[in-house]
Amino acid sequence: MGDSPAKWKSWLSQAEFWYNSTHHVALGCSPFKALYGYDPFVGVPVAVASDTPPPLAEFIADRQLHSELLKDHLAKAQARMKL
Repeated sequence: MGDSPAKWKSWLSQAEFWYNSTHHVALGCSPFKALYGYDPFVGVPVAVASDTPPPLAEFIADRQLHSELLKDHLAKAQARMKL
C-alpha cells in the first residue's frame, strides 16, 4: 500500500470490511459477528470470463490485487501490534 498512496481512498472500505470480518482473539469472533450475531457474507471469488469487457476485467483484477495487498499489510500490522 505504501507504493500507491493515491489509491488509499479506494482501498479504505475494503480494509474496513476485512478488519471487521476477521476473527479477533479478544472477542472470540469477528467484530461484525459480535455486533450482528452472524458472519458476513463475503461472496465468492470472481472469475473473469474470456468475453468480459476489458474495463470490467481490469476493475476485477485491480480489486483482487487491492484485497490481497490489504490483507497482507493489515496482517503485518496486527503482528507488529502483538509484539
